[in-house]
This record gives sequence, structure tokens and C-alpha cells, in this order.
Amino acid sequence: MTQTATAPKKITETKWNRLVERGRALADADRGEPRFEIGDLALEAEAIGSPGVSTGALDRLRQYAEDIGMSFSTLREYRRVAEAWTNDTRVSLVAWTVHRDLAREPDRAALIVSQDWTPASIAALKAERYPKVLFRMFRPSAPTDGAEDPRAHT
Repeated sequence: MTQTATAPKKITETKWNRLVERGRALADADRGEPRFEIGDLALEAEAIGSPGVSTGALDRLRQYAEDIGMSFSTLREYRRVAEAWTNDTRVSLVAWTVHRDLAREPDRAALIVSQDWTPASIAALKAERYPKVLFRMFRPSAPTDGAEDPRAHT
């Protein structure tokens, strides 16, 4: 077994090394889509905490990402999706990307089996549920009556 960085205090060195070894193997795998499994390992290495409560979990997750040779942002996303879709709610015939795109929906379990999802149908769902607010960046126009713009000397 390859020696890794020191395990976080709340997990044994042996368990940490086992998680790292398995995570590395999956991160390097050419087979299938190991994203759920990597996310499950990340949840085991560091569960998602409560919003607004600093527990050092992100530091431990960063350490795990480094130890398995994966970017922190990718590992964090895999963990988020794995947490939203527990083993009993995952639909094996539906792509991981659809699980990812529906992960934040409160009715995701019903949604995922309601139709064959495509990028366009997911975009339509998001547009319907979360209409975009368009912000117009503008600069106040200068006076058009020939008068000097008072802002010019500030």
C-alpha cells in the first residue's frame, strides 16, 4: 500500500489509506463511470456538514482529493451528487450527468423516472423553475440638450 498524507484525526490511518487507495484506483480507471463510487468514498472520508458550520471538513476533503490525485472541485461535485442520490435512489440506466443536473431538485426521485432526460429537457426544466433575472448594465447617458455633463468634473 502506498503511504499517504496523515489521516484526519477523526478517521484511522488504516481506513484513510484504504479510502485513498480505492479512490486512486477509481480516479485512474478507464472503465465505466466511477463518479458515484468516488463520491461515496468522499462521503465516507468526509461527510457533508451543516451549512455555515466550520468543522474543517473542506480541508479534509481537499486532502483526500490531493491524496487520490483528483481536483478538489471535481471531488466535491462527485460527493454532492452521491449525497443527493443514495444507492437506493440512483437509476442505473440514467446517466450520472442527469443525476448531477437533478441533484438539487427537491422532487428529484420522481423527476428522474418521469421522462428520458436530454440536455435540452433539463435546460427547459431549469428555465421553468428558476427563471433568469436579466440585469442590464448601463451607463447613465450624457445630457442631450447640449448642456455640459456635471459628472465630467467630479
